[in-house]
Amino acid sequence: MGEYKKKGQIFVVGPHRSGTTWLANVIASHEDVYTPQCEQADGTHESAFFSAVAPYFRWGKTVQDRIALQSAFERSSFFRVALGAEKGPVAVENRSIYEYFGVVMHRAARRRGKERWLEKTPEHVYFIDEIKEEYPNAKLVGIKRRTINSVRSAVHKWSEPQQLYPWLKFAFRDEVMKSCLKYWKNELILLEYKQLEKKYDRSLKKIAESLSLKKEKFKGSRFSPNSSFEKERPDVGVIKYLAVYVAVLVVRLIPNVLVTTCSSMYMRQRSSLPDWFYDGCE
Repeated sequence: MGEYKKKGQIFVVGPHRSGTTWLANVIASHEDVYTPQCEQADGTHESAFFSAVAPYFRWGKTVQDRIALQSAFERSSFFRVALGAEKGPVAVENRSIYEYFGVVMHRAARRRGKERWLEKTPEHVYFIDEIKEEYPNAKLVGIKRRTINSVRSAVHKWSEPQQLYPWLKFAFRDEVMKSCLKYWKNELILLEYKQLEKKYDRSLKKIAESLSLKKEKFKGSRFSPNSSFEKERPDVGVIKYLAVYVAVLVVRLIPNVLVTTCSSMYMRQRSSLPDWFYDGCE
């Protein structure tokens, strides 16, 4: 078995603004776990490898696709944090893109003297089937949060809270991602944001046991909370609350298997890289 398929990989997934960064930072504070981190990302840096990079380069179908993917990825902010200016640790011409990514992470972890590595990208929740197939020994950790709280956070961080449409859009997306978590619940270590917040020690014990990590080796995240608000959380208002409820209800009327299948198919056609892909961290 190739080194990229060995035990040790950890993938953190979940809806946006539901605590994925916080959770990843907590796990990455363990002495044996590595993940690329920087201040601009509030800690754990997303790779967007399966949710954006792979689709953009046609999933590496041809040698030319794989070479182009490698060239772009090794100029990315994520790669610079992981391996600096080092030339890619493996050529992709005769390897899959999954092996390439796994080897990059494995080498980055070993350089820091770590045995395990962690990757966090919320939208990888749409690609759990590929991750499970290509990294059969990986541990997937999901986190979810009360919908109104995650949606309020997303709207205030990325959009215009005075408008109604962003509340509908983010509520719809949040519930679609939760539907994926429900569908794959037997393959995940699933946590609640509220439990992590209110019962931190108990949650940390669950994380340690589920990931086969020693609890005493968690050092605590050195990064400040990634909050959307400078002060208290603002009120939502009746109309916006109802809009969120309607969006959630629409998604819940559709079977989880159908939501998961359709959303994954849609995301596999992605044709752009994130705005921060090349400049997220320095």
